[in-house]
Amino acid sequence: MDLSHFDLEIDVTLKSAISDFESVVQDLTSSMQETLGPEFVMCPPGPSSALAIKKFSIANALFEAQHDETQACLSTAESTCFRMVATVTLYLKGQEDLSKLLEWVAVVMGEGSNLIGKLTLDTTVFKSATTVEFASVACI
Repeated sequence: MDLSHFDLEIDVTLKSAISDFESVVQDLTSSMQETLGPEFVMCPPGPSSALAIKKFSIANALFEAQHDETQACLSTAESTCFRMVATVTLYLKGQEDLSKLLEWVAVVMGEGSNLIGKLTLDTTVFKSATTVEFASVACI
C-alpha cells in the first residue's frame, strides 16, 4: 500500500489561557480523525470533478497533531493562539498523482476557513481553528 504524508499548519485560538495544552492537542487530533478521516476516504464529489482522483483510491487517513513551538500564529492573532501542525497520512490503494492528492487535501481542509464547526470542537475551549498552509511531506 502506498503512503502519502501532508503537514497542515493550523492556527488554533483558545477562548482563554489554559494549563493543560496536551488536552487541546488530543481534542484536535481525535476530532480530525473522527470528522475528516471519513471525508478523506470518500471519493471526490461528482463525475465532473476537476480533481480526477481515482474513485476510492484512499483506503484510510490518520491524523497526528502537535504544537509547533517554533512558529507563531499570523501577526494579527490573539495571545491565546498557537500554531499546530497536523500530519495527515493517507493510505492509498495504488499510485495517485501527488498534485491531485494535494488538491483533495485543500478541498477537504478549506485553506483559510475556520474549522471549529466542521470539526465539532468544543466552543467553550476553542475560539477558532484556521488552516494556514498545507504541503506534501513525502510519498512512499
